[in-house]
Amino acid sequence: PVLSFLAYSNQQRFTHSFLSDFKQHVAVADEYGALFEDKGFATRATFVIDKEGFIRWAVINGPGEERNADEYAAALAELA
Repeated sequence: PVLSFLAYSNQQRFTHSFLSDFKQHVAVADEYGALFEDKGFATRATFVIDKEGFIRWAVINGPGEERNADEYAAALAELA
């Protein structure tokens, strides 16, 4: 996931950091309420966290649901 985040971040010219859980390492997803515990995987959830550690924006998409890139960009712009 790290290389794909880096490529996407560079393509979009983002200056923000990304964090992701994957496969058996789902501690962060569990902490943020985005884990399908019975299925053992995380749903698509995104949280924008400011420098003080406060969640400023969040969206949770179910498996297979499309993400809205414009909403992400707007949420990140709010931090600037």
